[in-house]
Amino acid sequence: MGARIPNIVSPITGEEEAAPGLGYTFPTNEENLRRWKRWWRICNQEQFFLFYVIGLLSLLALSVLAFSTLGIQENVGTDLAFIKDEGNVLADVIAPWFATFFFAAASITPWSEPHVRS
Repeated sequence: MGARIPNIVSPITGEEEAAPGLGYTFPTNEENLRRWKRWWRICNQEQFFLFYVIGLLSLLALSVLAFSTLGIQENVGTDLAFIKDEGNVLADVIAPWFATFFFAAASITPWSEPHVRS
């Protein structure tokens, strides 16, 4: 692919080909190591906050929502009929448009996370 496309001339260097993208490595010294360790600590904190804290808060919020709308029921079963019941209760308590929003969010949620295939 691209065998018949002419070479692009760089507006900066005037050369027909760009230099190979081998990257740049920083010298290994105390200052660069200190910066990298700080960056890595910030990345770990961000990951912890985004995945664990927000995930836990979302799970708690959805659990409270399900309990407050449906309460404790006998013989809930293994099907997803409780989602329909929950949406109907939300339509009665809040507004009909909220049930539509709830059903749309419930439909999209299973495809929002990547699935691991074995």
